[in-house]
Amino acid sequence: MSIEIKNGALLGQDKFDWLAGANSPIDRKILLPSGNWKELSIPNEIQVVNYGQDNQYDTSMCVTFNGLTDGLEYILMQMLRLNLIPTVSVKWLQDKGYFDNGVINFNERFPANLGNTTSQGAYQYKVANAAKNSGLIPQKMFPFADNFNDNIDPKFITQAMYDLGKEFLTHFAINYEWVNAEDTKEWLKYSPLSCIGQYADGEGILNPPTSNGHCMLEVNETDDYKEIDDSYWQQFKKYNKAKLQSFMAFYITPLKTNINDMDTLKWIKDNDLKWVQNSVTGQFGRVLRGKLLMFTSNDRGTAALLDDKMRTQPNIKISPAEFEQLERVGMTGNF
Repeated sequence: MSIEIKNGALLGQDKFDWLAGANSPIDRKILLPSGNWKELSIPNEIQVVNYGQDNQYDTSMCVTFNGLTDGLEYILMQMLRLNLIPTVSVKWLQDKGYFDNGVINFNERFPANLGNTTSQGAYQYKVANAAKNSGLIPQKMFPFADNFNDNIDPKFITQAMYDLGKEFLTHFAINYEWVNAEDTKEWLKYSPLSCIGQYADGEGILNPPTSNGHCMLEVNETDDYKEIDDSYWQQFKKYNKAKLQSFMAFYITPLKTNINDMDTLKWIKDNDLKWVQNSVTGQFGRVLRGKLLMFTSNDRGTAALLDDKMRTQPNIKISPAEFEQLERVGMTGNF
């Protein structure tokens, strides 16, 4: 029984999105020097429900499968291999059921619903923001519905799902940034890259007529082609480099710490009068009068002026874990 392949990726960016090499405050860590995520292959997940049955359907969730959860699963598994996740958070993931046969497996239906997926598909940034703001839940917590319309209806999300997603965000922050097409090979050292192209199958280097319609995950790149991980039956494919666009990198930042390894008094003294930016949230602050005082305005003009200060005055980046320790001892506040 055949299935119609639907276009599920919509092109567009939010005006507040971060651009790599431009306005992004993300403090990146190289996770894979080779940039070849295919070598760390995760299980292939198909975005078609009930395949071979009378009620089979394509979820139109390629943006979530390829453009979010697969990428974050690759990243988190590599961070676990590199011992970059605090023990308390590893145990939490285990206790809450995020592992399937030893591999992290995030639920697609949850962020797809919260990211406004419709029969036309979804925007990458909307699905990414759904995970960034509402967290992620285990695959088995929210099974796919038996029909397309119920599957994209957020009314089926339970309070327990919302609560677990928020709890996830107490352990991990999720962020993303857009990457220029000419920089993708370098950025693969940090993250697999969500991208958009036309669906195609086959061997060799694929060269479909357009670069629109379907979201995939770039996992490797050579001088001759980009290799993608897809959520249909052929998991890995090689594409003409000119036939992929709209590249997005993801980042996971652990928020828990196992030990208090920060001398907060010394940090405040050493950084007096410096401008500060949270490496995950992007929020600006300044060390004054023995405290780290943060700016709470969401005005873009204010943010631009603060960004200029960060570039021209003595400044420092701070991690969420460091901010948490300063906050715990009463050394933070707001302007």
